[in-house]
Parts: sequence; C-alpha cells; structure tokens
Amino acid sequence: MQTVVDINNALKRIVTEHEQLKSFHTFSLDRLDMEKVDVDKYPLLYGQCSSAELDASVTVYTYE
Repeated sequence: MQTVVDINNALKRIVTEHEQLKSFHTFSLDRLDMEKVDVDKYPLLYGQCSSAELDASVTVYTYE
C-alpha cells in the first residue's frame, strides 16, 4: 500500500467481502452525521488516517 487512497480502497474491499459490514466511511467524525446515515448502511466500518510518518523509504500510516 502506498497512499491513503490505497488503504481506503482496501478497507472498502474488506466491507464488500464481509458478511456483516455494510458501508465504509472516512474523513472527520464531525462530517459523519450518524442521524443521516441510512439504517441499511449499518454496521459500518470507520477509518481515518490520523498521521503519516516517513521512516527511511517507508511511510507508516496511523488509522483510528
């Protein structure tokens, strides 16, 4: 995985192949209005990249 977009796409694929998860959301939790998310989108997987650090030639991403 090379970018945040790659990681987000991998998380979306996990949701697609998972038997229980229905949707994936990212970005700030402030932007995720749980009252506006349709009930058919639950349970959902939420992931937000909170930091990225370059270590030699490797980027280490931290997700919440």
